[in-house]
Amino acid sequence: MRTLITFFLLTTIAIGQEGIPANFGTEDLPPGLEGETDLSAIKRKRIEALQLAVEVTRIRIQQGQVNISVLLAAQTELAMAKLDSTIVNKERLDHLEMSATSALETWQRVNELRKRV
Repeated sequence: MRTLITFFLLTTIAIGQEGIPANFGTEDLPPGLEGETDLSAIKRKRIEALQLAVEVTRIRIQQGQVNISVLLAAQTELAMAKLDSTIVNKERLDHLEMSATSALETWQRVNELRKRV
């Protein structure tokens, strides 16, 4: 949370000093989002994209291409997106439980690999 607040403060300071760029908001949207106005649909597409990113990152870790911290960051981003997608307490609790289980499995795998070395 502190990191997020720091990011927003630094961004605000930078915009205040440099002004808003002339092309702000004119960039192309990611594929599948152009013309989309339903916030729920956008949130679902974000979750789908993050789930794919987590799976790809897992494969890249197994191939020794990336560090475990990349996977943990992707899992954290996915968990936050899932929490952001609902206000129903039961669903939020389910998302937290799945995230905790995933984090535990990742830690156990890393611990197993560490013990082998």
